[in-house]
Amino acid sequence: MTYNRTLHLILSRIYILRTLSYYQVRNYVLEDNTESYVDKVLKNAVSRKYIEKVGRLKKESYYLITRLGISYLKEYGIIEINTKINEFVSRPIHYLTAGQLSFKPVYKNHQIALNEFVLKFAENFENMDFKYCDEKNVTDLIPNIRPDGILFFDDTMYFLEMDMNTERAARLKRKWQNYRYFIQSTEFTQLDFDIKVLFILGGNVSSTSERKYFLWKLINDNLGDAINDQFNFYVDTEDVLLDLITDGIADNNKSISHNIKYDEIMEITGNDREYKYFIFKKFDGLKTIRDIYMFAGYRAEYKVNKGMDLNLVVVLERENDAIRIMDILYEGREYDDSIFFTTLDRLEKNKVNDAMFSVFNNKIVKFTGK
Repeated sequence: MTYNRTLHLILSRIYILRTLSYYQVRNYVLEDNTESYVDKVLKNAVSRKYIEKVGRLKKESYYLITRLGISYLKEYGIIEINTKINEFVSRPIHYLTAGQLSFKPVYKNHQIALNEFVLKFAENFENMDFKYCDEKNVTDLIPNIRPDGILFFDDTMYFLEMDMNTERAARLKRKWQNYRYFIQSTEFTQLDFDIKVLFILGGNVSSTSERKYFLWKLINDNLGDAINDQFNFYVDTEDVLLDLITDGIADNNKSISHNIKYDEIMEITGNDREYKYFIFKKFDGLKTIRDIYMFAGYRAEYKVNKGMDLNLVVVLERENDAIRIMDILYEGREYDDSIFFTTLDRLEKNKVNDAMFSVFNNKIVKFTGK
């Protein structure tokens, strides 16, 4: 087979991701080329039977690798997802077949949406040391759990779960059970990675959708007791979750407005001119809900050891999330009056006292400091 770097790159991406839509080839693989060139390359690869085109129009078409395409990769290796340079190739002991990588058309939107997240991640972190495994490769690495994909980056494994707002309660229940079995297995305890499970909201679902809060509650009800620093869940849109990964790489202990640092205790003068003690925590997925639930015990211990009342302030992206968090935790019971919230936007525009708020009867209540 005659070597062609562009063909090699396209085949590698399709093998790793199982498919590519036309626009994913154009926007992420051959983004520096004209549309006519992309059309020519794809048409040539199809005619030479390295890939198969599914769908007629560009907006609906996607590409699958063929047996001949697999043979090409067996000869030249697979270009890793974090680079476009053919010097960095992998050569699996066992290659998947074209049949194993294909999927039913009903799963097209799910697979392409998942790929979009991975391709954006690869674009943001190109040439950095990370690895991606799709569902078909996951079981070779972690037999007891099967997310849609796994990103390995630094000391963290990101389990990707693409949520298209179509899974019914029974299937979600099985998913929680599988995660429960996994975290109770010796396989989990022997891992040297933190695990962050990312539920990516697809299907034009927004970051304030009922679907997000529905999943928050289900995860908290079924797995809340198992969530900790090493095993955590996040539910949000593609862009928010990509920002989450970026923030995780950055220094999260830097000061925010008013020289506030996360996880450090701060004295704030209330309107009664008495000092009150607060610890600020950045919202960190479902672990934050767990932290709020456990805070009463920590507060009591702090009172015994230090003789002072400690309050918790959770820094959110959106104010309305505070109402949903407290509703999940208390479900009509009396709220803990040591729990407060704020947002980065409120902190930037107001004094600390004015930026903080609590939740009462599903309403935001301004902090008075009394």
